Amino acid sequence: MARLLTPGRRLDQLAPDPGGGPGRFGLALRTVVALAGLACLLAALYASTQAPERSIQMDAHDWQTLGVLLVSYGLVTVALSRSRAPAARSAHQVALIAGLGLGLLMVVGSSPASPIGNLNMGGGPTVSPLGYATPLCGCLVIAAAVAWWHRQTSVGVTASVLTALVAGLVFCAGLLTVTYAATSWLTADPATIASWQVTWSARHYGEYRHHYDDIATYLIRENGDSAGTCLLIGPLLGLVFGIVGATLGRRAPGAHAGAAEPHRPRIPGWLRWLATAGGLGAWRVYPYGMALAVELTLVPAIGPDTVDGGAMTWFLLVASGSAASLGLMAGFAVARTTGRIGRGVLVGGLTPLIGVTLADLGLGLG
Repeated sequence: MARLLTPGRRLDQLAPDPGGGPGRFGLALRTVVALAGLACLLAALYASTQAPERSIQMDAHDWQTLGVLLVSYGLVTVALSRSRAPAARSAHQVALIAGLGLGLLMVVGSSPASPIGNLNMGGGPTVSPLGYATPLCGCLVIAAAVAWWHRQTSVGVTASVLTALVAGLVFCAGLLTVTYAATSWLTADPATIASWQVTWSARHYGEYRHHYDDIATYLIRENGDSAGTCLLIGPLLGLVFGIVGATLGRRAPGAHAGAAEPHRPRIPGWLRWLATAGGLGAWRVYPYGMALAVELTLVPAIGPDTVDGGAMTWFLLVASGSAASLGLMAGFAVARTTGRIGRGVLVGGLTPLIGVTLADLGLGLG
């Protein structure tokens, strides 16, 4: 009993992970990420189907990139929300609340409602190196606080990354929604007007070789680029801020008398499953993803004329059908051989992601 009451013993050491799937806040995180990702997809579909001067132009490469990002968001969220340990549950709760708050704060900061000026427009009175992503600096404080409270660096990093994931999705869906729902309000913003006028300067035209005749077109394209870029850099900022904040906030495990020796870092089980394709062997499963990459690279060349409005629909149908079928084949092979459905689902979701990523890189380099 004396050992159990030693001040240096952490609560999560006394109560190990009970297993059995994610906790309440872990499930809430997955639900929010899924709904926000669907909202981003619907907003992108709406924006791409508007008139040319009011649309966000997206080609096959852009749609593949968006698909890779949304699937990656889902897989990372599932992987980081599996644990039900007390420290992990705390990180999930903080990430859910802080992610929603920071995401809404980023949307407000990119509108005329911002008390410090529109951070998404260079003509505003307040200029920040991170622009619209400035509120994500809060991930630094979140990581430090969570790591300090639980004396675990990994928990602080997890909270920061999940916070950035939720905030990025909320910002993307929210900014696109506000852009089309309140275009007149945004175009009347002095910061937006000043930023649009900069595009008419000789220096800007010499660098980009174009300018926008209509301020609404400029606003839609600028906000569309910001929404897409945030999905790319948001998790990276969350990871960087998480590592720095958790390192600064973590208390040394041996700071208390009689504290237990720190555990050696272990490779997470889900990471081992991904590296070994669920235990079946990466060389037996992931070639399905490579086959999908080859197919997606060839589909635009053998499909209908890309100028035709139905070309994109045809491509999305073929791509989604191929990704689903190859993912099911890979997942079924793993589940049937190992007898673990969870591993099959994880590998089945990763296999098409590998294929889409390789195809996306191939199109980008080409």
